[in-house]
Amino acid sequence: MALSPIAAGAIASTTGTDSGEVAFGSGDWSYYRGTSAPAADWRDGDNGWRTGTAPLGFGIGTGSLGTKVNNDFRTRPLATYFTKTFTLSEVPAAGMTLTTWADDGLVAYVNGAEVVRRNMPTGEIKHTSYATAAPQSSTARSASFEVTVPASQLRVGENVIAAQVQSNWRATHNVTFDAELTANAPSTPETTPSSTPGSGVGVDDGVVSARAGARADPHSHAHAHSGARRG
Repeated sequence: MALSPIAAGAIASTTGTDSGEVAFGSGDWSYYRGTSAPAADWRDGDNGWRTGTAPLGFGIGTGSLGTKVNNDFRTRPLATYFTKTFTLSEVPAAGMTLTTWADDGLVAYVNGAEVVRRNMPTGEIKHTSYATAAPQSSTARSASFEVTVPASQLRVGENVIAAQVQSNWRATHNVTFDAELTANAPSTPETTPSSTPGSGVGVDDGVVSARAGARADPHSHAHAHSGARRG
C-alpha cells in the first residue's frame, strides 16, 4: 500500500512509542549499504549506522522517499540493510503484524529471528545473494504483504526489526523499503447460549417465541521479483 508523505506523517505523529507500534513513514531507521557485509550481529541494532525516515531507497521511479540512500559505488552492492528499535511496555498476547514491501527481494527479522522472506532464494542469504524477481518500486509498494509475529518472539522493553533487501542485478535502477508493525487485537471467544431445565430460558424457548410471533403476524415470512534480471 502506497502512502503519501502527508498521510504517512499523520500516522507517525499519532503512534506512541509506548505502544511499540511502528508506522509506515517512521523515522529513526538505521541503514547500511556498502561493498562488504556488515557485522554478523547487525540484526541486533545499535550498529552506529546512518539514520533516516522511511521510505528509504534510491533510484528512478521510486515515488516519494523519506531518505535517499547512497549508491555512489564503482561496484554496486547487491544488499542494503535496515534496522529499527521499538519499545514494548507489554507484549501483545495475540502478537503483532508486520506489513512491509521492498524492491527487489527482502528477508525480515524480529529480534534476530526470520519472520518472512519475499522474492528470495531458500537457504542462507549473503550480501552477494541475488533476489529472484525484480518488481518495480511502484509495483512493490502496491503489493505490500504481512506476517504475524507471535508473542513468543517479542519481549518487554527494546525489540528490533531488521531487514535485508537484495537487488536482482548489480546495475539495478532502484532500491526501496518501508515497514509497519501493529499490535494484534486479542480474539474474542464465542459464547454458546445455555439452557437450564425449567428456567424457561434457552434455545427451545426462543423457538416457541419465534413461532408465536409468526402466528401473530400473518404477513411474516421465514428468511431463511520472475527470474529476469532487471531493476
